Amino acid sequence: MIPRPKSRTVSLRILALLFLIAGPGWRSAAGQAAPVPEATRAALLALEKEWDDAIVRKDMATLERILDPGFLFIDVDGSVTTRAALLAGIRSPKLVIEPFVTRDVQVRVYGRTAILTGWFEQRGSYDGRRFTLRQRYTDVYVRLDSRWVAVSAHASTLVRGMPPPSGQ
Repeated sequence: MIPRPKSRTVSLRILALLFLIAGPGWRSAAGQAAPVPEATRAALLALEKEWDDAIVRKDMATLERILDPGFLFIDVDGSVTTRAALLAGIRSPKLVIEPFVTRDVQVRVYGRTAILTGWFEQRGSYDGRRFTLRQRYTDVYVRLDSRWVAVSAHASTLVRGMPPPSGQ
């Protein structure tokens, strides 16, 4: 048996005692979303649709209102795109996005932060070449003052041939 330093043993005992005192409730306060009020859920889903529609219409004013100035998009290849670069790409006349719908959207709220996950199939063209994307996404919103703003998003490509994902 290898002797442990006394200070580490005391630290582990204190940590164990704190977990015992906190009980099972510590997890709900720190890591589980509270039930989302229907009004909040509806507002976030409407904002998500407004964001999608603004992409199709190339409505820069709406996108600038929804996307926080520090917004970052993490793409399927791990690259990071700033709000400015994302808006420039959407603004490009080479890009045409057809109307699309997000599906199986789950809404979770943690205080002033909301996380929306779902999937979509998006069709369009870039420089005359057609494309179809099927992606699962995560959008992160933060409530600033009285409104929600998107601060980050991530997309992962869904494998072709697989049936569309179902809600969890």
